[in-house]
Amino acid sequence: MFWLYSCTVFKRLKLSETWWIFTNQNSEISMQNKLSEIRYFLLMCFIFYSIQGHAQLKEVKQTNHQLNITEEYSVRKENRKIKEGPYLKYISTPTRGKILIAKGQYVENEKAGVWEFYDSKGHIAMQYNFDNDSISIYNQMRVNGLKKERPLIYLGSIFELRHISAMALDLPKGVPFTGKKGKVIVSIKVNELGQVTGFEIKDSFSKRIDNAVLEAVKQVPQTWLPAISNGKKVAFHFELPVSFFL
Repeated sequence: MFWLYSCTVFKRLKLSETWWIFTNQNSEISMQNKLSEIRYFLLMCFIFYSIQGHAQLKEVKQTNHQLNITEEYSVRKENRKIKEGPYLKYISTPTRGKILIAKGQYVENEKAGVWEFYDSKGHIAMQYNFDNDSISIYNQMRVNGLKKERPLIYLGSIFELRHISAMALDLPKGVPFTGKKGKVIVSIKVNELGQVTGFEIKDSFSKRIDNAVLEAVKQVPQTWLPAISNGKKVAFHFELPVSFFL
């Protein structure tokens, strides 16, 4: 129906008629009518291609039940490995329901534009622009790029990092139950390119539990912005405490 109407309108907008409208001084009403038809035709084209673009995407809702983390995004129907359009990630809790931890946009499977990462209270903890590699909000404070000096930054929600480390922790069998709280501190080493080069136990509990904590931390998405010192990117480390009850 749309294409039938489009073809009809297009035929009526022949160049000879359009030229006649602009050269004939007594055809102001006709020109207004033609311009209205042109606007309507362009609007229909926009709506049609918007619908077509949406029809080429498939909405995805993916939940990791072990970690209680859900991602919502769209993929291309012809290649479902390519993410396209808005993206949401949130953590589900029994007491507070869904807690949004990340919101952004994908363009051809690449993160694009401004992304927001949230803390456990729903406040924006970091706002990062993937187009120009700049930070506008960090630790809920507005900043101006952090180009000359900045710490090693986890490119995501610190709340998510700690949540995954705790939820993925699978304590070894045979560990006696004491009801006491334990803690292991893991040092994550990141080079000047933002790549993780290793993990190290800084505060040990026991070898078996240390190993279990390391495996849990390795499940965290390792996305980092390297530290900057005197305007140069440098290698650094991030100390992550992981607490648990025995």
